[in-house]
Amino acid sequence: MNTTVVNNSGCVHLDVSIWSARARLRREDIPDADKLPPEDLATMGSKRLFDPAKMRIFNTLKARALCGLDKMGVRFLGGWLMHEDKMDEANQMLEGVASEFNAAVQDFLSSYDAETEEWLKAFPQWAGILRNALPSKDALRGKFKFHWQLFKVEPIAVATTSNGNNLGATIGCLGDTALEEVAGMIRDIYEEVFKGKATVTRKSLRPVRTVLQKLDGLSYLHPDVGAAHAFLLDAFMSVDDTEKLKNPDIVRMFSGLLSAMSSAEAIKALCARRQTEQKTDVLSMFDAATGRREEPAVPDEPDEMNDLLEKFKATAGIINARGLF
Repeated sequence: MNTTVVNNSGCVHLDVSIWSARARLRREDIPDADKLPPEDLATMGSKRLFDPAKMRIFNTLKARALCGLDKMGVRFLGGWLMHEDKMDEANQMLEGVASEFNAAVQDFLSSYDAETEEWLKAFPQWAGILRNALPSKDALRGKFKFHWQLFKVEPIAVATTSNGNNLGATIGCLGDTALEEVAGMIRDIYEEVFKGKATVTRKSLRPVRTVLQKLDGLSYLHPDVGAAHAFLLDAFMSVDDTEKLKNPDIVRMFSGLLSAMSSAEAIKALCARRQTEQKTDVLSMFDAATGRREEPAVPDEPDEMNDLLEKFKATAGIINARGLF
């Protein structure tokens, strides 16, 4: 087991409960099969007891907490593992979200009776059925929860059985887990921000900064994570300039790079290629694109790497014939 990772890590477990504002739709709720309730009221075997728009704030706050933890840690044993230096930051973030969540619960409960009546008025034919299924305000208090726990992992030395999970093996895979999570974030950035764009603004780089922060915070998990951080940081620094982001060639190539970082294996292959060629500027292709200098010839690569390069070329569309990745 990698004791360095264990000794320098903390874990966060998040426990959030939100009232579903639904109840099971029973057969007796629909005495006349020819008069079904409207879709706004009943779907997929359940009936809506309350206006879903009024519940949106709770899911938004939960999503903010999940996103914040994803930026700082890696999914582990039903929670998040992160460097111990990040634990205070995670706790402060969760305290802030919890404060908003609890305030939203109080606002919800204070207006519950009035909002319930508004919802029932919208469906007068079904109001009786809905009213019978509505929980009391006191019962609702227990249906909202925003709790979290911070703890350290202390592995116990026990014999491994064929049916058991080895914690050491789980920790040993955290580097790949982190890279897979990062690859997912990068795919989203490519699809939502860069795909099909000829130019972008510096604001478009903000989600890339978030990925860099995650990689930096998790670099201690495995050398591959540190290498991925250095690789993406070099690429980021090559485009972190307003004028460069107005250059369609540069934007397309950076977009192609993001598209190529589609999995943990793809990221590791790109990092290995950079190390083998000892490139100091991972996006030296920009020089070729702007006509500043010629690029050296690159030797033929194994078939596996060629497959990755072909994907990169097809996506970016402007990688030159010398194969800069």
